Amino acid sequence: MATLCTYCGKQAYLPFTCRSCGADFCDLHRFKENHSCPKIFYWDEIKEDDFKKDSKLSRENKKGDLKSTKGRSRTQTVVAAATILTSVLIIFYVGSTVNPLFPVEDRPEQTTVVIPEESVGTFSDKELTEYALQIINEDRKLFNLGPVALSNNKAAQVHADDILKTRAISHWMTNGEKPYMTYAVYGGRGKVSQNVGFGGYQNVQECIQQTAICAKLDPKAKINSTEYAMMYDDASSNWGHRDNILDKHHTHVSLGISYDDYTFVLVQNFENNYIKYKRPINEDRGQVTFAGTVAKGNIYGIEIYYDELPTSKVYFENRDATSYGNGDFIATVVKPLPENQYYEQSSDYTLIVADKWVANDDAADVSFDISPLMTKRGVYTIILTLDADGEVFPVVSYPVFHRVGPA
Repeated sequence: MATLCTYCGKQAYLPFTCRSCGADFCDLHRFKENHSCPKIFYWDEIKEDDFKKDSKLSRENKKGDLKSTKGRSRTQTVVAAATILTSVLIIFYVGSTVNPLFPVEDRPEQTTVVIPEESVGTFSDKELTEYALQIINEDRKLFNLGPVALSNNKAAQVHADDILKTRAISHWMTNGEKPYMTYAVYGGRGKVSQNVGFGGYQNVQECIQQTAICAKLDPKAKINSTEYAMMYDDASSNWGHRDNILDKHHTHVSLGISYDDYTFVLVQNFENNYIKYKRPINEDRGQVTFAGTVAKGNIYGIEIYYDELPTSKVYFENRDATSYGNGDFIATVVKPLPENQYYEQSSDYTLIVADKWVANDDAADVSFDISPLMTKRGVYTIILTLDADGEVFPVVSYPVFHRVGPA
């Protein structure tokens, strides 16, 4: 039997119970700000002993018998004029709005902990990064997936710092770069897929000017709650964050954590690194080359996409977009045919025959010329995919920044 949404009165066959006011709501009105929750401006300050006890709860228990800690004694209630805001961004919207892995009735209970100012921890960047990596791998382990290793690519941290400066969540850097562009600028030669989490107060100036009472954010608690939201409260994003965290093809993750007293940013750049390069992928006057050993599968295809050069104008045009792509598909690269055999050119895209295409066993040595495509300024992004046991997945996203010629 369906439950009626307390806010709109519509039937909710999978109702959500608000953890703040206890009422039942439909998917559209399940968030506090969407049902005018009477407790949206309140939070509980928890005793330090209670927080220490909660922090010992193992995330590995959450799939089975993690229990709610409701009924905890309240030490103080604070009225805030600045509303806490939490949001996340993903690359793709995929899957169903109903989580097939965690039905509502089986979803693990989150222990929500708000730390009083005097209990906010002081952590090193290394401690926070290690903790963020730890809970990612704990979530992956719950689904029998191997751990991802920590990448030393700096793009995620640069992106997190950029978001903190603007206090505006976006997949675009303020210089107009998309995640894979920044990843390549900092030496990345694999494929990157990004999650972004953002939390804090909507009216930060009220906090700074002390016209509102704002408890300082605890970065470790925010890492935990952001990861939880991406994994178990992500229906509004079609479970895209969770799918990114649980992608079995990911091998590494680089993490960006940036925060002050009132704003928190977490950037997760998941990477697919399957080529051990002898010659890293590189472009010189239109000639693209790479060589190395492939850890899994065989080269399936190489595609090229076009996008405009990154600028601050591009940032402002796309700042609020919740997803991004590689640009416009313009060409595909194919291996050479035997003598006297030719490919038929398509009217929709350009077919580039590689000058060299060696893909034997686990070895790869490829070169091709994209200069005929580079007729105007822009970003020409090379996407390389592998086929492993019938599964095709991307392992390289390499942008070529072409800054000469007509716009």
